[in-house]
Amino acid sequence: MNLFRNYSIKNKIIGIVLLITFSTIGIGFSIVIYKDVQYSKADLINNMVLNARLISDYSIGAIIFDDQKGVGELISRLQAIPNIMNGYIYDQEGKLYAAYDRDLNDRPAMDSFSQSPNYFEDEYFYLTQPMNYQNEYYGAIYLRASTKQLDQEIRYHLITLLVLMSVLMAFAYFLAWKLQRIISAPLLELAAVTEKISLEEDYSLQVIYEGRDEIGLLFNGFNNMLKQIHQREQERDRAAEALRKGEAKLRIIIEASPNAILVTDLSGKIIECNPAGLEMFGINARQQFIGQNGLKLIVPEEHLAARENLKKVRKQQFQKNIQYHLVKQDGTIFPAEVSASLIQDPDSASEAFVILVKDITEQKQTEAKIKQLNEDLENRVIERTKELETANNELKEFAYIVSHDLKAPLRGISQLSQWLAQDYGTHFDTQGKDMLNMLIGRAKRMSNLIDGILQYSRVGRSKVDLIPVDLTKLVREVIDLLDPPASIQVDIVTDLPVVIGDYVRLEQVFQNLIGNAIKFMDKTDGLIQIGGVDADQFWKFWVKDNGPGIDEKYHDRIFQIFQSLVPRDELESTGIGLTLVKKIVTLYGGKVWLESEIGAGTTFYFTLLKG
Repeated sequence: MNLFRNYSIKNKIIGIVLLITFSTIGIGFSIVIYKDVQYSKADLINNMVLNARLISDYSIGAIIFDDQKGVGELISRLQAIPNIMNGYIYDQEGKLYAAYDRDLNDRPAMDSFSQSPNYFEDEYFYLTQPMNYQNEYYGAIYLRASTKQLDQEIRYHLITLLVLMSVLMAFAYFLAWKLQRIISAPLLELAAVTEKISLEEDYSLQVIYEGRDEIGLLFNGFNNMLKQIHQREQERDRAAEALRKGEAKLRIIIEASPNAILVTDLSGKIIECNPAGLEMFGINARQQFIGQNGLKLIVPEEHLAARENLKKVRKQQFQKNIQYHLVKQDGTIFPAEVSASLIQDPDSASEAFVILVKDITEQKQTEAKIKQLNEDLENRVIERTKELETANNELKEFAYIVSHDLKAPLRGISQLSQWLAQDYGTHFDTQGKDMLNMLIGRAKRMSNLIDGILQYSRVGRSKVDLIPVDLTKLVREVIDLLDPPASIQVDIVTDLPVVIGDYVRLEQVFQNLIGNAIKFMDKTDGLIQIGGVDADQFWKFWVKDNGPGIDEKYHDRIFQIFQSLVPRDELESTGIGLTLVKKIVTLYGGKVWLESEIGAGTTFYFTLLKG
């Protein structure tokens, strides 16, 4: 196989084809020649045996009658067969009885016939045939034939086969030379592309082959390999470009960083520093800074702690925002936050510390100012708390005065007015009765106003008990308490939840909203609906009526204290109810608002924080 190693693929294919053709034809022709020789020998033997039998059959009778002349004539007829050179007949006693020699000078020794019944030797074929008749032996016949004609036929066949083989080999060479291009041409093209790629390193090239055989699979695999290499080359180029840009950006960031960035070796010697570091430590030339021991930048009292922290960094523990007191070149000490981490060069396997230093002098000053402000604020809060406590005490005293000292004269005026109406009502004319009724109404209004002010002032100040409140039960009790007229229908349209709160405060909210809806109803078939739904972190409730409605411009005004949209002479109102509702709802972390349409009615919404 080493013989073909250095040959081109073209010559290898031709050589393999010729070798296979030669081997196949040679073996085939050898088998043909061998068979032909065997057939020729068998034919010679059969002819000799047949002639021997004929002579034997015709000679036995002559031998029996001892007709030696007749036997001689019979054997002499072998002269008609060109390849028989000698013929001999021996009697029972083994004596020569008759003989035939084509050439008397070419008579074989008799022992040549004794080796075997028939055989080939040199250029002759020897045959020994016994002469038997009715199982009785009468002698033997011996024949010797020349094989020159057989040898000539074999040589002729050999020459013919060799010529034919040469022609077939020439034809095989021609076909191999023509057809080898089917295999060698694509492979040579592949080899050329491979060489071009190795020289130019252009992995975007592709080889084209449309066949689906093994060469096609080879080309597809080669193209896929080139494609993958090309993609990896592109990815590597992009990564290299991104790395280059990243390094440039990192350099810009480091150079532009307002904080000091130092790089030291494991012993603490400074090997790199950005401009902010030089400025922070008051160093003019970079050469003065490089090579210094970084520990000298820290006050001596903190050297031990710094060494312990660097040991932690070497164990891959990132140290962040450790506060130290650092020393500038002129000896000035300033506070700083230091962060450190360990980096490793993948090429050299060397390690170094990257240290970020932030001057926190302004931060410390700000913290000191904030601390002082907090102390001042705490003092002011204490003073303000005392003022609020004093104001609350005064408010309590005022509420006491309002509830006792002011309401007592009002009760007297109201009682005296009722006595006058009862005892002397018949003595007043129409104007007097109106003035007396007005006096009674004003006293009652003043009393209600004082009660409303007291309720409003207690919200958020007085201690309340927070308990689970069943709002469905509470609203039904409010409806029963308000006792709406038969012309107004009040319905609870949804199940109301159980909330945590103060029963009285929640009762005030629903009582004011439902009471206002009843009070201001202008329809003969009034309808008021109360409901509530779950709204994530809140409970959302509404009180809806089909009353006169409220103009949008008054939607904010009605929640202000002492505000009423209807003159008090037409309809009694303190103007505190909705203000009280808003304060209670706000106290429970909710809000209150309304939607209204003139002539169609109003819906008041409010929310309560769950829990």
